[in-house]
Amino acid sequence: MPVLTLNLNNRHQKVLIISDISHKHVITRFIRVIQKHGKKYYIYILASKPNGTLYVGVTSDIIKRVWQHKEKMIDGFTKRYVVDKLVYFEQFDDPEHAIKREKRIKKYPRKWKLNLIEKHNPNWMDFYNRLVSGCPD
Repeated sequence: MPVLTLNLNNRHQKVLIISDISHKHVITRFIRVIQKHGKKYYIYILASKPNGTLYVGVTSDIIKRVWQHKEKMIDGFTKRYVVDKLVYFEQFDDPEHAIKREKRIKKYPRKWKLNLIEKHNPNWMDFYNRLVSGCPD
């Protein structure tokens, strides 16, 4: 039986390859799990100010992505309306779950999003500096 060796977090893992066509879906799912090993995904809400303009996004590198918004490196909505304060985020292990959550949040009315932010961040603090420093408060 053929064996494929993959490097995950600098450790070599041996993965058995199944050649039977009936198991292709298992292989595909297993490879996706391996590719996602250890990686985190985030949905985030940016605001221009408390109760201001909102933007909902998804990323695998929240610090880099918010920094790009803050530095106006991303042309479009957030740059035009100066939406660069990280007021809410959620972390996921699976990118598909993060994308589904982002799509659901985008469909909710503005009032629902405001309530979500206020429930978890009543003072509308920008969480970016806390994430960068690694300090929880």
